[in-house]
Amino acid sequence: MQLERRAEVAAIVKEMNAGVADAYVRWFDIAEAPVRSIVFKAISETGIWVDQDRRHDIVHDAILDLAAVTCRSWSTNGGALPWQWAKSRIRGLAHQGIGLVADDLDRHGDAQESVEVLHPQLDERAGRDVLAELDHPVARLLAGALDRRVPKRSQNIWLEVEMEKQAGNRAPAPTVAARHGLSEANVRQICRRVRLALHKEANTEGDLGILLELPCLAA
Repeated sequence: MQLERRAEVAAIVKEMNAGVADAYVRWFDIAEAPVRSIVFKAISETGIWVDQDRRHDIVHDAILDLAAVTCRSWSTNGGALPWQWAKSRIRGLAHQGIGLVADDLDRHGDAQESVEVLHPQLDERAGRDVLAELDHPVARLLAGALDRRVPKRSQNIWLEVEMEKQAGNRAPAPTVAARHGLSEANVRQICRRVRLALHKEANTEGDLGILLELPCLAA
Protein backbone atom coordinates (compact mmCIF):
# COMPACT_ATOMS: atom_id res chain seq x y z
CA MET A 1 0.00 0.00 0.00
CA GLN A 2 2.80 2.44 0.93
CA LEU A 3 4.63 1.71 -2.32
CA GLU A 4 1.44 2.18 -4.35
CA ARG A 5 0.68 5.46 -2.61
CA ARG A 6 4.24 6.66 -3.16
CA ALA A 7 4.04 5.84 -6.85
CA GLU A 8 0.76 7.76 -7.10
CA VAL A 9 2.27 10.79 -5.33
CA ALA A 10 5.36 10.67 -7.54
CA ALA A 11 3.16 10.70 -10.64
CA ILE A 12 1.21 13.71 -9.36
CA VAL A 13 4.41 15.59 -8.53
CA LYS A 14 5.74 15.00 -12.03
CA GLU A 15 2.46 16.29 -13.46
CA MET A 16 2.57 19.41 -11.26
CA ASN A 17 6.12 20.09 -12.45
CA ALA A 18 4.95 19.63 -16.02
CA GLY A 19 2.03 22.03 -15.55
CA VAL A 20 -0.74 19.44 -16.04
CA ALA A 21 -4.03 21.23 -15.44
CA ASP A 22 -5.67 18.95 -12.89
CA ALA A 23 -2.53 17.90 -11.02
CA TYR A 24 -3.16 20.33 -8.15
CA VAL A 25 -6.68 18.98 -7.68
CA ARG A 26 -5.30 15.45 -7.41
CA TRP A 27 -2.60 16.74 -5.03
CA PHE A 28 -5.23 18.20 -2.71
CA ASP A 29 -7.22 14.96 -2.81
CA ILE A 30 -4.24 12.86 -1.74
CA ALA A 31 -2.51 15.29 0.66
CA GLU A 32 -5.44 16.88 2.49
CA ALA A 33 -6.13 14.13 5.06
CA PRO A 34 -2.53 13.55 6.22
CA VAL A 35 -1.70 17.26 6.27
CA ARG A 36 -4.87 18.03 8.23
CA SER A 37 -3.96 15.39 10.78
CA ILE A 38 -0.48 16.89 11.31
CA VAL A 39 -1.78 20.46 11.50
CA PHE A 40 -4.64 19.68 13.89
CA LYS A 41 -2.35 17.68 16.17
CA ALA A 42 0.23 20.49 16.21
CA ILE A 43 -2.46 23.02 17.08
CA SER A 44 -3.95 20.79 19.78
CA GLU A 45 -0.57 20.32 21.45
CA THR A 46 -0.20 24.07 21.97
CA GLY A 47 -3.33 24.28 24.10
CA ILE A 48 -4.39 27.40 22.16
CA TRP A 49 -7.93 27.55 20.85
CA VAL A 50 -8.15 28.29 17.11
CA ASP A 51 -11.50 28.62 15.38
CA GLN A 52 -12.50 26.09 12.75
CA ASP A 53 -12.34 28.54 9.87
CA ARG A 54 -8.73 29.44 10.65
CA ARG A 55 -7.79 25.78 11.09
CA HIS A 56 -9.03 25.11 7.55
CA ASP A 57 -7.05 28.10 6.26
CA ILE A 58 -3.87 26.80 7.90
CA VAL A 59 -4.40 23.32 6.42
CA HIS A 60 -5.05 24.81 2.97
CA ASP A 61 -1.92 26.95 3.11
CA ALA A 62 0.16 24.01 4.36
CA ILE A 63 -1.02 21.82 1.45
CA LEU A 64 0.00 24.50 -1.06
CA ASP A 65 3.33 25.04 0.66
CA LEU A 66 3.96 21.30 0.70
CA ALA A 67 3.18 21.11 -3.02
CA ALA A 68 5.76 23.80 -3.76
CA VAL A 69 8.54 22.33 -1.62
CA THR A 70 7.76 18.78 -2.82
CA CYS A 71 8.03 19.84 -6.45
CA ARG A 72 11.38 21.50 -5.72
CA SER A 73 13.10 19.04 -3.41
CA TRP A 74 11.30 15.76 -2.78
CA SER A 75 12.81 12.68 -4.38
CA THR A 76 10.40 10.66 -6.52
CA ASN A 77 12.77 7.70 -6.40
CA GLY A 78 12.31 6.52 -2.82
CA GLY A 79 11.91 7.44 0.82
CA ALA A 80 9.11 8.89 2.92
CA LEU A 81 5.91 10.36 1.55
CA PRO A 82 5.97 14.18 1.26
CA TRP A 83 3.90 14.88 4.40
CA GLN A 84 6.15 12.55 6.41
CA TRP A 85 9.31 13.95 4.83
CA ALA A 86 8.22 17.54 5.55
CA LYS A 87 6.37 16.90 8.82
CA SER A 88 8.48 19.38 10.81
CA ARG A 89 7.84 22.05 8.17
CA ILE A 90 4.08 21.44 8.29
CA ARG A 91 4.09 21.67 12.09
CA GLY A 92 6.04 24.91 11.84
CA LEU A 93 3.43 26.35 9.47
CA ALA A 94 0.70 25.35 11.91
CA HIS A 95 2.50 27.13 14.75
CA GLN A 96 3.09 30.16 12.52
CA GLY A 97 -0.61 30.25 11.67
CA ILE A 98 -1.51 30.18 15.35
CA GLY A 99 0.89 33.00 16.07
CA LEU A 100 -0.74 35.20 13.43
CA VAL A 101 -4.31 35.00 14.67
CA ALA A 102 -4.86 32.99 17.85
CA ASP A 103 -5.34 34.48 21.30
CA ASP A 104 -6.32 33.33 24.77
CA LEU A 105 -9.62 35.24 25.04
CA ASP A 106 -12.83 33.49 25.98
CA ARG A 107 -13.63 31.03 23.23
CA HIS A 108 -17.28 31.85 22.62
CA GLY A 109 -17.08 35.60 23.09
CA ASP A 110 -14.10 35.99 20.79
CA ALA A 111 -15.67 33.85 18.07
CA GLN A 112 -18.91 35.84 18.17
CA GLU A 113 -17.08 39.17 18.00
CA SER A 114 -15.01 38.02 15.03
CA VAL A 115 -18.16 37.19 13.07
CA GLU A 116 -19.39 40.75 13.54
CA VAL A 117 -16.35 42.39 11.91
CA LEU A 118 -17.29 43.83 8.50
CA HIS A 119 -15.13 45.47 5.87
CA PRO A 120 -16.79 48.87 5.19
CA GLN A 121 -15.97 48.70 1.47
CA LEU A 122 -18.05 45.54 1.11
CA ASP A 123 -21.29 46.87 2.55
CA GLU A 124 -22.62 47.80 -0.88
CA ARG A 125 -20.09 46.53 -3.42
CA ALA A 126 -19.19 43.00 -4.43
CA GLY A 127 -15.58 41.88 -4.20
CA ARG A 128 -15.12 41.78 -7.97
CA ASP A 129 -16.32 45.38 -8.27
CA VAL A 130 -13.75 46.48 -5.70
CA LEU A 131 -10.99 44.67 -7.60
CA ALA A 132 -12.05 46.31 -10.87
CA GLU A 133 -11.52 49.73 -9.31
CA LEU A 134 -7.90 49.06 -8.32
CA ASP A 135 -5.59 50.80 -10.77
CA HIS A 136 -2.64 48.41 -10.52
CA PRO A 137 -1.13 46.00 -13.10
CA VAL A 138 -1.21 43.02 -10.72
CA ALA A 139 -4.87 43.72 -9.93
CA ARG A 140 -5.59 43.67 -13.66
CA LEU A 141 -3.70 40.37 -14.07
CA LEU A 142 -5.67 38.85 -11.20
CA ALA A 143 -8.96 40.10 -12.62
CA GLY A 144 -8.14 38.59 -16.02
CA ALA A 145 -7.17 35.24 -14.51
CA LEU A 146 -10.36 35.16 -12.46
CA ASP A 147 -12.49 35.97 -15.50
CA ARG A 148 -10.92 33.16 -17.52
CA ARG A 149 -11.16 30.50 -14.81
CA VAL A 150 -13.82 31.34 -12.24
CA PRO A 151 -17.58 32.07 -12.35
CA LYS A 152 -18.50 35.61 -11.27
CA ARG A 153 -20.27 34.57 -8.06
CA SER A 154 -17.31 32.47 -6.92
CA GLN A 155 -15.00 35.40 -7.70
CA ASN A 156 -17.03 37.63 -5.40
CA ILE A 157 -17.09 35.10 -2.59
CA TRP A 158 -13.34 34.45 -2.68
CA LEU A 159 -12.43 38.12 -2.98
CA GLU A 160 -14.77 39.08 -0.15
CA VAL A 161 -13.25 36.40 2.11
CA GLU A 162 -9.77 37.77 1.37
CA MET A 163 -10.90 41.34 1.96
CA GLU A 164 -12.52 40.35 5.25
CA LYS A 165 -9.18 38.86 6.31
CA GLN A 166 -7.40 42.07 5.40
CA ALA A 167 -9.96 44.00 7.42
CA GLY A 168 -9.08 41.96 10.49
CA ASN A 169 -11.93 39.46 10.44
CA ARG A 170 -10.46 36.24 11.83
CA ALA A 171 -13.52 34.19 10.85
CA PRO A 172 -14.45 35.51 7.39
CA ALA A 173 -16.41 32.47 6.20
CA PRO A 174 -19.47 33.06 8.45
CA THR A 175 -19.61 36.73 7.43
CA VAL A 176 -19.41 36.01 3.70
CA ALA A 177 -21.71 32.98 3.99
CA ALA A 178 -24.42 35.13 5.59
CA ARG A 179 -24.00 37.78 2.91
CA HIS A 180 -24.53 35.25 0.10
CA GLY A 181 -26.99 32.85 1.75
CA LEU A 182 -24.49 29.98 1.83
CA SER A 183 -23.12 27.65 4.48
CA GLU A 184 -19.63 28.22 5.89
CA ALA A 185 -18.56 24.88 4.38
CA ASN A 186 -19.72 26.03 0.95
CA VAL A 187 -17.73 29.25 1.25
CA ARG A 188 -14.56 27.36 2.20
CA GLN A 189 -15.05 24.91 -0.67
CA ILE A 190 -15.56 27.74 -3.17
CA CYS A 191 -12.41 29.49 -1.92
CA ARG A 192 -10.44 26.29 -2.27
CA ARG A 193 -11.61 25.85 -5.87
CA VAL A 194 -10.81 29.45 -6.76
CA ARG A 195 -7.29 29.16 -5.39
CA LEU A 196 -6.75 25.90 -7.27
CA ALA A 197 -8.05 27.49 -10.48
CA LEU A 198 -5.72 30.48 -10.10
CA HIS A 199 -2.74 28.25 -9.40
CA LYS A 200 -3.52 26.31 -12.59
CA GLU A 201 -3.77 29.54 -14.57
CA ALA A 202 -0.52 30.91 -13.13
CA ASN A 203 1.30 27.65 -13.83
CA THR A 204 0.15 27.49 -17.45
CA GLU A 205 0.59 31.17 -18.32
CA GLY A 206 4.20 32.25 -17.77
CA ASP A 207 3.47 35.95 -17.32
CA LEU A 208 1.11 35.23 -14.40
CA GLY A 209 3.73 33.78 -12.07
CA ILE A 210 3.70 37.04 -10.10
CA LEU A 211 0.19 36.17 -8.89
CA LEU A 212 1.64 33.34 -6.81
CA GLU A 213 3.53 35.94 -4.80
CA LEU A 214 0.29 37.50 -3.57
CA PRO A 215 -0.38 36.68 0.11
CA CYS A 216 -3.76 35.20 -0.81
CA LEU A 217 -2.12 32.73 -3.23
CA ALA A 218 1.44 32.28 -1.98
CA ALA A 219 2.26 28.64 -1.24
